[in-house]
This record gives sequence, C-alpha cells and structure tokens, in this order.
Amino acid sequence: MKPYSEDFGITNSEGTASFCFSYFKGTEDIDEVSSDQNLVLKNISIDGNLMIEFRIISESNDKNLRTSVSYNIIILLLIIKRINVHVKHQVF
Repeated sequence: MKPYSEDFGITNSEGTASFCFSYFKGTEDIDEVSSDQNLVLKNISIDGNLMIEFRIISESNDKNLRTSVSYNIIILLLIIKRINVHVKHQVF
C-alpha cells in the first residue's frame, strides 16, 4: 500500500501480483477452475523484527488444482526491503 493510504484497493497499491493457476471449461465465468477458490492453509512460520515468513495454500473447488506460495519478507527500519516468493502449482 502507498504511504498514508486509508482504503485498501488497487488504486492505493504500489504493486500487485496474483499467483493462482486457472483455466476455463466453457465460455462463462462459472466455468472457471482456479487454484484460488478455496483456502486450505495459511501459516506464519517466522514473525520477527527483521523478517516475516508465511505460507498460503489454496485449491480449486474440484480439488484438481493446488497452489502453494511461500513469502519471505525482509524489513529494515519499518521499510520492506525485499520480498522473495516461491510458487508451486500442482495439477491432479
């Protein structure tokens, strides 16, 4: 988010990214199969002064797609200095 933002939204963000995997089985929006449809797990493994590490796992409604994302964020003097992301998509 941009400094001093009061509302969460795309217009107040400095950058966005989406790590889901999706495809369509037809021509309508309801025909989308996406790995971000159900949250399976969210876990904070490190919550320190200089680094935060967390993991999010999500899957499609039919459980045929799964995405695991690990985030590692390094902070120096309350400013985010580096974000490392590891993404793993699985098709069953």
